[in-house]
Amino acid sequence: MNKQEISRRREHVPSIDPMDRILNAADLNWAILKTPVVFSPGSAEAAHPTEVGERSVLYRSDNHQKLAIVPSSHQLWQPREVLDFYLSLSAFYGLAIESVGHVQGGRKLWGLLNTGYGAALSGTCRATMYLLLSTRCDSPLAAQASAVCLLDPGGFMVPAAPGKSMTARIARSFEFLTPSDLAEIGELMRECITFPSILEGLSGRVVSDNEIKRATAAAFGSRRGDPEVPGAKAFRAVVNVLNQQRCETTALDLLYALSSLSDARDRKRLPHDFRNAAWFGSGFKRKQLAVQALARMLGAGSN
Repeated sequence: MNKQEISRRREHVPSIDPMDRILNAADLNWAILKTPVVFSPGSAEAAHPTEVGERSVLYRSDNHQKLAIVPSSHQLWQPREVLDFYLSLSAFYGLAIESVGHVQGGRKLWGLLNTGYGAALSGTCRATMYLLLSTRCDSPLAAQASAVCLLDPGGFMVPAAPGKSMTARIARSFEFLTPSDLAEIGELMRECITFPSILEGLSGRVVSDNEIKRATAAAFGSRRGDPEVPGAKAFRAVVNVLNQQRCETTALDLLYALSSLSDARDRKRLPHDFRNAAWFGSGFKRKQLAVQALARMLGAGSN
């Protein structure tokens, strides 16, 4: 019987650029294109479409989704360039960039840099501190940065500041980071260092029914303008979450409950763009108000 020899050749598999791998995984493997804004009259006898002076439309190269209207002089910054800046920033500070992505269909790109700070809290609760970077396609900034805390279990993103949350505005600069940028990012890192101790304080602070009402009213709005009285629906939802536990309610439990309710509202209202609300929009603002209200119980917040 004849034997057929099968030659085994090791085919060359081209290596994939790490940058391309990240862009593909994050659905950022597209470009931002720019075209002049054009006015098209409705009448067939009217003049031909004309350009609207000094205004341009930004749109995605893959699905042609409109992103923004900008001055024609606006300098484009592609997703690859934004990611390169995030990677450079993480390398400069020795931080790990854990994830990147986009919201609003690509209008805003974001990146999470793990600072290495955090705390193991009561039970299975864990807090991890990040720098949250974001870049709008219609902005002249390289990025905005804020200090945030990821609470697990649940994956709730809350601001890592007991008072007004600070945002560093990092300009596109030949210096990479200006002295002002370095100072502002330094302040954010200090917030990441100190916020875990505030959470530990919340975990040991038992709250009363009236304090639950005040914190709920601060985050979700009060009834008839009375800051002591929350809306009935929001208060019932928070109490239902708190009643699932068997021990005394602490301020940290209340933060989890308020964050859970806030995220649930945003997920129901904006299922396709939940992260934009929960991390950058109205949901993040609600959680900021909750953190401020609870921090005041410890004397750590500022009005």
